[in-house]
Amino acid sequence: MGARVPQSGPLGLPRRHPRTQGPGHRGGLGQVVASLLENSIQHGGGDVTVSTSSSDNYIVIEVADEGPGISDEIAPKVFERNVSGGGGTGLGLTLARALAAADGGRLELVRRRPAVFAIFLRPAEVPGRRVVTGPA
Repeated sequence: MGARVPQSGPLGLPRRHPRTQGPGHRGGLGQVVASLLENSIQHGGGDVTVSTSSSDNYIVIEVADEGPGISDEIAPKVFERNVSGGGGTGLGLTLARALAAADGGRLELVRRRPAVFAIFLRPAEVPGRRVVTGPA
């Protein structure tokens, strides 16, 4: 069981990616991704892949594995507290979704078999802002 991360940048993000907006606390997005990775490694199977994409409206981070996926019985309530298909506490995905929302994003199960979870974030708006580096 391995973890494969595209080499384009940290977590597969392009080297120059738009900033995301959200009033959440520092590290919230990292905790969401870590929770999804942990779930994929513990409950999935095969390689775990992190991929990213972006458009004018969203930045999407997907975490996928090659395991059996989420059962039809659990899928509709996978983000509810105390729901677990693998003998866990049933709190990880509940907290991950809350953290994503706190950062202005959305965490969704986008495919059941094999499981793919996606975090949708809005790019930060930086109208007409110019960044200058070096001595003035």
